[in-house]
Amino acid sequence: MKNFAIVLLSFVLFIGCKPDPNEESIKKIDALLVQVKEAESGLSGLSPDKYLPYMDTINFDVKFIQQEFSDTMTLAIGTKVDGYYRIVKSISKYESTYNDQLKDIKYSSKQLNNLRSDLGVGVLDSNLLAMYLPTESEAVSRLLESNTSLKIWHESIGKDFLRKRPAIDSLIATIKEK
Repeated sequence: MKNFAIVLLSFVLFIGCKPDPNEESIKKIDALLVQVKEAESGLSGLSPDKYLPYMDTINFDVKFIQQEFSDTMTLAIGTKVDGYYRIVKSISKYESTYNDQLKDIKYSSKQLNNLRSDLGVGVLDSNLLAMYLPTESEAVSRLLESNTSLKIWHESIGKDFLRKRPAIDSLIATIKEK
């Protein structure tokens, strides 16, 4: 009985010291989860809420110009007003894209957590893992790339508004003088 206990203890220690065959894959998934968390954090700084008041301002300004401009607009004035109004469309499209990106980030996070969980309990075999892990890695890369594009777009909306607003303010002032 004593020998059996020693053999059993040795067997348990041998099995317990054996490295987890999925350890490296779990580390890769954890690294991808960190990247997804960084993408989510970066996206929070790009909220379209900052620009929603611009939409009200632009809509008010354009409506005022349409109602109060008594003459036929020249091509130059019409182009300025149209360019200014296009900012509203850009903000709307940006908001939609931002929300889609947020959904994609949450989906990737869920997928990676599920993959990690399946590996942890041994449900996933190495063939499926070899198929899923590169796909998830590519998805995370696309998320990071999309965040970069959204950042550029976010900055351009503000710059565009600040660049075009003075001409519209000037036009409104001219209309009010008449």
